[in-house]
Amino acid sequence: MTLAIVLGVATGLVGFLPLLWGMRSIRHVTIDDKPGGKTGMLTVALISVALSLIILFAGFILAAVNMRDMVLPFVIAEVAVLVVGALGLGVYRIVRK
Repeated sequence: MTLAIVLGVATGLVGFLPLLWGMRSIRHVTIDDKPGGKTGMLTVALISVALSLIILFAGFILAAVNMRDMVLPFVIAEVAVLVVGALGLGVYRIVRK
């Protein structure tokens, strides 16, 4: 069970990296430069969320195939790390300003 939790935490951290990439990349997209500026910003955001979900679902599928009896702790750890990371990033950005 501990192995499943550790692997879930690792997968959650790896799944959070595309969200960080998306947040940093959105800063570099300028809205006024071209007519599709807002579309470019939304595209970057949606790609980062999609990559994050693909990583999380791939981890879930691998856990379901390889360690069927430890899927629940794996998924709970995976989602908890992702949620805590997103909340921590949001709080950090609010406090930093």
